[in-house]
Amino acid sequence: MNDSDIIEVYLPDGNVKNVRYDFGTTVQRIIDVVLSGLHIDRVSRAHFALCLMQVPFTQSPSNNECFWLHPHLTMRHIYGKYFSDSLLLRPQLCFSLRLRFIPTNLQEMYQTQMDAFMFLHDQILADYATQISWKLPIETAIELAALQIRSRLGSITQCTVERSIDFDELEYQGFLIKVLPESIHANMKPKALRKALIAGVKRNASLSPIKCILRFLNILLKIAPFDVEIFRVCLGCGWTTPIDIYIGQRCGISYKKDNLLMQTPLTELSYIVDIILKRLNSTSDMAVVQLRLTGSPQPMLITVPTMTIGESLAHLLNGYQFLLCQQSFVWHPPELMVKWPRRDELVSENSEGNSNEKSSDDMPQSSSSELLTPGGHSLISVDRSNVTLDELLGDGQFGNVYRGTYSPKGGSPRMVAIKVCKIESDPSDMQSFLEEACVMRRFHHTHIIRLLGICMEVPVWLIMELAPLGELRQYLIHKKTSVDLSIQILFSHQLSLAIAYLHSHKFVHRDIAARNVLVSSHHCVKLSDFGLSRSVDENSFYTSTSGKLPIKWMAPESINFRRFSTATDVWMFGVCIWEILMYGVKPWQGVKNHDVILRLEDNERLRMPANCPSVLYELLKSIYRH
Repeated sequence: MNDSDIIEVYLPDGNVKNVRYDFGTTVQRIIDVVLSGLHIDRVSRAHFALCLMQVPFTQSPSNNECFWLHPHLTMRHIYGKYFSDSLLLRPQLCFSLRLRFIPTNLQEMYQTQMDAFMFLHDQILADYATQISWKLPIETAIELAALQIRSRLGSITQCTVERSIDFDELEYQGFLIKVLPESIHANMKPKALRKALIAGVKRNASLSPIKCILRFLNILLKIAPFDVEIFRVCLGCGWTTPIDIYIGQRCGISYKKDNLLMQTPLTELSYIVDIILKRLNSTSDMAVVQLRLTGSPQPMLITVPTMTIGESLAHLLNGYQFLLCQQSFVWHPPELMVKWPRRDELVSENSEGNSNEKSSDDMPQSSSSELLTPGGHSLISVDRSNVTLDELLGDGQFGNVYRGTYSPKGGSPRMVAIKVCKIESDPSDMQSFLEEACVMRRFHHTHIIRLLGICMEVPVWLIMELAPLGELRQYLIHKKTSVDLSIQILFSHQLSLAIAYLHSHKFVHRDIAARNVLVSSHHCVKLSDFGLSRSVDENSFYTSTSGKLPIKWMAPESINFRRFSTATDVWMFGVCIWEILMYGVKPWQGVKNHDVILRLEDNERLRMPANCPSVLYELLKSIYRH
């Protein structure tokens, strides 16, 4: 390995990508380059990780067979640690890219992150061929192989299955070797094997190719859960009573003793706020992973057999925590400690350039410090000189919203949304502005717009995540021909997840409407505007002593008594679903604000949208019952 060269990155499907690097190139940069070449969107990149594996290697690395690489490590770090002259006797290592951080909902992943989903499928299929297929009963292996064959075919019926399958071509491509264990090829006659596969494809002929892939994954998930990783550890400091801990988005951190069948939860991945890895003592190969958890005065200690396994565990926990919370990393290997002070040190320092390399998806830390608002909550202060305003997006009551660029020192520029508080705002408005910013700062959810930081100089600027496709209502109006019912239901489902998250944190939104939902991608929407200033349609709001209220979206008790709760949020969510199904049409068209409550109290409800399934409209009507 030279200080300027090309590395080969191996993919699960057997392909190899070449990446040019120098010693300053980070692991995250290598991941970004490879995924860009695969046309995998930026939203999906937090799922991926780079590791070093021994050659020859199996497709599914164990915790002791590979070295997982922190995204902020540079090639200089990697060269010094794994490729120095003193390590020449170590087996040859190669770079491998894997989707390590697996979401719980594969169907939603397919709908929102299709390319990343197909990467995951190829990875699981490769692991299945080398690690799992030979252990399965013949009937199960043939059923799974038939699903894979069916997924490669187009529209077929049971009558056309036999002439649709070209077994000679599948054998020539090596596909049958990939989906069937060698033992079946050796023990079954070719004619009997083909007959069994044809019967399996016929059983699944009515399924679409993607449903076959999802069925394949769901069957495999029950046989060999690929969304969890298992570590043999001891809880506490020292090697006393070994147990298996299970780590994944679905199970969090759980454990199971040898004599128990059920897993016992230990903690949620999102509760982790800091990870420290250190050797058990100077004479032992064992290591201790120390987890600091939200709401717990005592850290959780996990003893592992080796430092390599400890680094793998820390890397896994750090990646899931970042994926779930979208905050800065909670673990930094020793090589980065000079550039990455501990989080409690960052609170007391107004440091410049805490890192020379940053993932573009990380929260801003460079040129920032934490500050306290009048309510006592912390915000990340951003240096205004690192932010530029590029384009006016909207004009609100208390501020304007711009598209802009945030360029942290030592990091990559990123597009952001910037809300600028109007200079002429009253002090009380300014305080509300900051308090609402603190509320936003608490939320970290895939379908909620994130607050990234704040410029405190007057006029105050809020730096927020940018949704490139804009407001949902306008998106539905202009993309009506390309948005079908499945997308409308997907958007509604994503909003329900966001609202459930808010309610779980004892927060009521009070203004759920299509105008307050932003489109991040063609398959992803995010809830925004938590009481902050926004341009409003005067005809849709009733002005009272409590401000402008979205009368036509509100529940009767909110209109009559200005009472807001999780139940009234659910009502507004139902109206928002109606807007989505109506492609952006506002509710109660032609009805004056003061007449809306009369209609509602007369049991009149919004009409059924065209092409809305009756079962879905019945759901909406059940939401409107009070």
